[in-house]
Amino acid sequence: MGMTDLLPLSCKDYIFFTQNFIQMTALEDQIRGNWKQIRGKLKEKYGELSDDDLKYTEGKEDQLIGRLQSRLGQNKHELKRTIDSL
Repeated sequence: MGMTDLLPLSCKDYIFFTQNFIQMTALEDQIRGNWKQIRGKLKEKYGELSDDDLKYTEGKEDQLIGRLQSRLGQNKHELKRTIDSL
């Protein structure tokens, strides 16, 4: 790790990081609270999703989100909008 890796974030980078963190936390909370309903609706809308794609393990929401992003070709913001629209 070089010295430049330790420099503080710019204000713009900090805001971007904070917004992403808040959205990710909100998405993880939504998944934790309503996973059975979300799972069924995702399966209905995206029939190509397998049971393995939709496997949820408490505390590993980030892995589920990563799988869904990969399978659906969506970034975190798009995935959150998809889940919000279900």
